[in-house]
Amino acid sequence: MGASRRELRALRGFVFDLDGCVWTGDVLVSGAAEVLAMLREQGRRVSFLTNNSGARSAGLRAQLERVGGQAAKDEGVTPLEILSEVIASRWGLTRVLAIGGDDLGGALLEGGHELLPTDRYREAQVVVVGRDAGFSYDRLTAAARAIAGGAHFITPNLDPRLPLQGGDFLPRCGAVVE
Repeated sequence: MGASRRELRALRGFVFDLDGCVWTGDVLVSGAAEVLAMLREQGRRVSFLTNNSGARSAGLRAQLERVGGQAAKDEGVTPLEILSEVIASRWGLTRVLAIGGDDLGGALLEGGHELLPTDRYREAQVVVVGRDAGFSYDRLTAAARAIAGGAHFITPNLDPRLPLQGGDFLPRCGAVVE
């Protein structure tokens, strides 16, 4: 059962998911801007936590502003802010085959990992699958072969769909992982 009004009034901060909760595609969910503004006016902390691996928090902050919302620099976290650290804590600095966009690769490089092209899949110690608008059969083949060869496998997201406005969607990491 949900929290009582008294319990909600006592909360000092709120964490929101973005995709499908605060926005759908390029449209702010009805009432989201008002709720966020009200919470801030009441002096409550607002944060955004997403499993969207297509951009770092700065990119998602920019998207939130484009659709009519707002977020401060320290109010958002995406998997790309922590993924490199998670890999390093489990397997050390390593050779990674990344199936994902430029931000995913950049985050891994900045974290000290070696980013491998698909033709070097045999050297991969870890395969990471994130949101990849340029996904191809070649990338799928390289990832599958690297994993079959013993590479560890990690993904920040098993969602099959990314919700868009009007009930439309894009395939998400879960569709690729499956």
